[in-house]
Amino acid sequence: MPLNEIIIDEIDRAAGAAVLLVKNANLKLKNTYSFSDGNVLGEFVFSALNAAKSIDGNNFYVSEKTDKTWLFGTPDADKILEETIDDKTILDNSLIILSVNCRDAKYKDAAQRKLFIDKLERCIALTEKRPSIKLCFMTIIETPRELPEGITSLAEREYDYFLAHKTPTDAEKFYLELEEICRRRVRDNGAQVNLLRYTNVFGPNIDLIEDFSFEEFIKKSAETGCIEITQTDAEHYFAYTYIVDAFTAILSVIASNKNGNIFNVAAKAVSLKEIKEAFHDAFSNIYSLKVDIAPSDKKYYHCLNSLKLGKYGWTDFTCLDDNVYRMGLFYTDKLYDMLRMIPVYSGRLEKIKKLELDILKFVDKICRENNIKYFLAGGSLLGAIRHNNIIPWDDDLDIGMLREDFEKFRKLCPNLMEKPYTYESPQNDSGSHYHFDKIRLENTYFSTQYSSNFKIKDGIFFDIIVYDQTSNNKFLTYLHMRALKMWTRVINVKWFNKVRPNVHYRLTKIALPIMRIIPFSFFHWALEIMLKFYRRKKNAKYLVDGVGQNIMKGPFPKEWVEEIKYVDFGDMKAPVPVNSEAYLTHFYSNKYMELLPISRRTSGHHIARIDLGGYLFDDVPDKTFRDVNILGELYEDENKA
Repeated sequence: MPLNEIIIDEIDRAAGAAVLLVKNANLKLKNTYSFSDGNVLGEFVFSALNAAKSIDGNNFYVSEKTDKTWLFGTPDADKILEETIDDKTILDNSLIILSVNCRDAKYKDAAQRKLFIDKLERCIALTEKRPSIKLCFMTIIETPRELPEGITSLAEREYDYFLAHKTPTDAEKFYLELEEICRRRVRDNGAQVNLLRYTNVFGPNIDLIEDFSFEEFIKKSAETGCIEITQTDAEHYFAYTYIVDAFTAILSVIASNKNGNIFNVAAKAVSLKEIKEAFHDAFSNIYSLKVDIAPSDKKYYHCLNSLKLGKYGWTDFTCLDDNVYRMGLFYTDKLYDMLRMIPVYSGRLEKIKKLELDILKFVDKICRENNIKYFLAGGSLLGAIRHNNIIPWDDDLDIGMLREDFEKFRKLCPNLMEKPYTYESPQNDSGSHYHFDKIRLENTYFSTQYSSNFKIKDGIFFDIIVYDQTSNNKFLTYLHMRALKMWTRVINVKWFNKVRPNVHYRLTKIALPIMRIIPFSFFHWALEIMLKFYRRKKNAKYLVDGVGQNIMKGPFPKEWVEEIKYVDFGDMKAPVPVNSEAYLTHFYSNKYMELLPISRRTSGHHIARIDLGGYLFDDVPDKTFRDVNILGELYEDENKA
């Protein structure tokens, strides 16, 4: 089955969580072996670990899977091992992740149960012989039947007592047998085992909610055009876990450094009524809603709780509405609406892009009339090549210039500014101390968490990135880049004018009182000297992005951006380097034409304030009836012009 964007994103989100937790908890995952009875949860765990490439060591998958249909991407052949568990197969310093679906009908067969129990005992035996090997045992169990009146969820030991006083089902008997094996081997032999209990897990290709199938529900809703909610849907509550949260639970157990523990994994209590309502809210333009519910005080709970696991840092970071939306997209093969990922713009993003394109047209006119060469740079170039427009989820524009063109532009442009645009530079009295010049739209606010700390007219902006020559010698180039990066940080510290915990705290605390005495002009003068250090080098072959965010990506050949061509960009033609492919590969890898996973399709800006004033309204002729005053709105005077 080909991977759609929902599966790709869930694997990416889980892999990102793995990398972050391993880093924060200082875990040493040398080798992981994912053993599965063929259930989809085990396969997802392997795929997520395999995608977390920054985790040291090897990741292998051992499964009873026979059809070779991989639901989460086909792994490399050397990652798949034969169904063997012995001293030769498993390396030292390894984590074994063993998963079983106790609800699987095949375990009604005593022979199948015996086969899995043999596998479990062989895994446990390895942890007894070699303490550097640990076992994380994932069990998918039946949802608890109705709990005692007034009780909404069961803790780890309560669940065992609950089953002990009931007549267990076949699936519950099988689970209890597995748990008892683990208990006996940990207690008597010192085995290194932790056990996780899952009940209702769902996600793309994972439909493990008991007595409910997302796939069948969505199929039926599509056929009838209607979502039906019944009395039973409203009265019964069960604990669910989305697949990404199910995966991070494993990492939290590993990070706990505990042994011999049972952990319930259950994110939240939910009813089918709430799931169906969330589905309708997401697709109300497609489906009607039929509710057949009488007034009732009845609530029946069938939940485990995860308070114990929460003690070790686990929490669900997904939300029901988005999880249900993703399931709907997966089973209908629809694309994710990116506006859900960027609600901060409140529907303004397309207007912001139009205003930025207007600035670009203004700059383009100046450059053409004065024979100044520029080209789209950074993410704007990527947008031009991949989308023929600004990247759909991006919110700014960048142009690039070589030093000689920029010097000419900086000299001419401030004098050619026309309302409503302003030229912002550390070289004029705008109050800006960015390392690059900007052109802004007056009487708007587009403030980031960073820029909102300063008293500047912080409107819609347009960045000008300068590419400076550097040495042809790799070591001297490295020194040049390090010096530029260090000095731009120094300017940032002076401008912010506060000691920040994560920015060289001790050094800043000592240096800042001295830096306050020195005028900004010195810092910018020194930066210009560094940037232009190789300006007169006649045979310079390489350039650096000395004032942007990509300086440590390294130098790139000057010839890549010496010639330009024009391409479609929004409703205009814009210049791009002739060798855009090499430039984009350098800054974004050779996969630059591939879209990022959904969750990473966000702007690099952390927005603090957006206010477009009159530019929000198409039918308002006077866009600037009141000029912005950075002291506050009540200081503003009406524009009499």
